Amino acid sequence: MAYDKKNNRLYYTPMFIDQLRYIDLKTMKVYYVTDQAFTGKPVKSSDQGNIVTRMVIASDGYGYAMTNDATQLIRFTVGKKLSITDLGTIADDQANKGVSIHNSCSSYGGDIIADDAGNLYVFSARNQVFKINLETKVATHLGTISGLPNGFTVNGAAVTNDNKVLVSSAMLASSYFTVDMKSLSATPYTIAGTVWQSSDLANGNLLNTGTQAKGNTVELISRNTEPNSGDGKISIFPNPVTNNQFAIQFNELEAGQYTIQVTDVMGRQVLQQIVSVAGEKQIQTVRLNASSSKGVYLVKVTDHANRSVYNTKIVVQ
Repeated sequence: MAYDKKNNRLYYTPMFIDQLRYIDLKTMKVYYVTDQAFTGKPVKSSDQGNIVTRMVIASDGYGYAMTNDATQLIRFTVGKKLSITDLGTIADDQANKGVSIHNSCSSYGGDIIADDAGNLYVFSARNQVFKINLETKVATHLGTISGLPNGFTVNGAAVTNDNKVLVSSAMLASSYFTVDMKSLSATPYTIAGTVWQSSDLANGNLLNTGTQAKGNTVELISRNTEPNSGDGKISIFPNPVTNNQFAIQFNELEAGQYTIQVTDVMGRQVLQQIVSVAGEKQIQTVRLNASSSKGVYLVKVTDHANRSVYNTKIVVQ
């Protein structure tokens, strides 16, 4: 399952039914995707290789799910229009030294999380950790989690607010553990109350990688950022964005030259446009490249002195 924080939904798929479903957490109603198959393989293999056991919402706003044998990485949209795409097989990094993402002994089961730099992390039931680059679809084996008790199988994983990974087990209920992603060492995590065995975890947090580009810290889009700013002097529509274009309206803003910048979730600039504002209610159309990926972007407007006068998040559909 995967928690869609934006739409307050919990996406999931039953192990032996080839169907994507979600729970609307506001109404607690269950919805089924009936016009599209999830994996396209309704008959499940005897080794459970084509069963989906890992699912997450990534930094680009898409949901991703992966079969046990990693021969299918499935991407799905969230929101009003649901679309399912099979992205194909995950490849092993040549540096994996024989520990394959496709191996049933080491790499089946478990859970998956996402980071803020376009990567997924698979935590297998055998406590192995793989990093998957979504652009290349290559899995790099990072190592084995240390410090877990005998009999503990990682079945659930979620990112904590202090940027560690909480893991749970379906086989052992002695404790939860947090995993340091640099050392892959596990530390017992104490909670008040009962520790439950858990087959899956889901949350809306992304692992913060502290990614840097060209020596500068990347400006990441916070999911907690206020959706609008600018004291009503600037507004943007439509949002979500359709047809890769939107309009910015300048209201009661001092006349002069302003710069519009659009960056992706990794802080990479995808568009910069200069506009001269001459009067009230001026509207400027902004057109993104047709090849721009769907997902979340940050729109920022600065004045002639490079001072920020407006910023907001947009969702490109």
